[in-house]
Amino acid sequence: PDFDSINHFHLSLSSPRRGVLSLLRPKSGSTAPESWIPDSVASYSTINWDLAATLQGVERLYNQFQGEDALNQNVFARINDRLELDFRKDILDNLEGRITMLQGFVRPVRINSGSNVYAIRLRNPEYFKNNVLPKLLKQLEGREEVTTEGFGKLTAQVFQPGRGEQSPDGPIRQPEVCVTFIDDYLVVADSRYMMRQVADCQAGVTASLRESLEYQLISDRIAAQLQEKECSAISFARPEESLQLFYELARDPKNRERLKGIAEDNGFFKALLSALESRELPPFSVIAQYLAPAGGFLVEEETGLHYMSFSLRRD
Repeated sequence: PDFDSINHFHLSLSSPRRGVLSLLRPKSGSTAPESWIPDSVASYSTINWDLAATLQGVERLYNQFQGEDALNQNVFARINDRLELDFRKDILDNLEGRITMLQGFVRPVRINSGSNVYAIRLRNPEYFKNNVLPKLLKQLEGREEVTTEGFGKLTAQVFQPGRGEQSPDGPIRQPEVCVTFIDDYLVVADSRYMMRQVADCQAGVTASLRESLEYQLISDRIAAQLQEKECSAISFARPEESLQLFYELARDPKNRERLKGIAEDNGFFKALLSALESRELPPFSVIAQYLAPAGGFLVEEETGLHYMSFSLRRD
């Protein structure tokens, strides 16, 4: 009775795994939100993966078809020459295996207001920061303007791909790639807005997701399903955040005018525009009361991989 929807997906795998299936190597580990994940996010997901085992599987399969040590010679050697580093040692071997992703929405709303943050846990973040990142940023010299900016207690490298090609007030949000380090994580955001959200939470100015009642409701349901087992990945989402984006787009007069321009030769958009003009949309709070948080988890079992996703039911 607590759930509005439940989905199960099971991938049956033989043991030991062979061939391409040997690349599927999730591992058990902590999935609790990092302390600097803000409560304002629309979605959060994290996964623990045995990257070393996956790399070994890729190398074994590639060399099987291309010859002994082919992956190093044909792929990694070219990357090393271009980046002026040891891609395998400096990057791949430095990945701890946990990757966290979160999304928020930048205001004012645009078609691509959704902004993502990726956090990659490193074994030796100081080495990456001092020896690897400068070489990666060097590849952007002459193509992108890279600046150093402060976000609260954080310092980030910021660059804007395609800068100057579009108006800042246009319908499409220009990406602003921000790169920083928090604890053991390399953190990459595609907007200053989301980097500020993370920085405020890291400084204790705003609440963290792990303190959220909505997240705790999802976490408790997952724990009940796992029955004290550890999982490899979890996800958390607030559907009302995504829906509100489209709701605000539909109510925006500027978007109505753009819709008129493309509706002349498109039956779908013509019908959509007609519906929006003939009926007044209710306040979003009327719709939000029917939406509840959703979650999911991935667990490795003896017979393969099991993924369960669900959404809660509003009272």
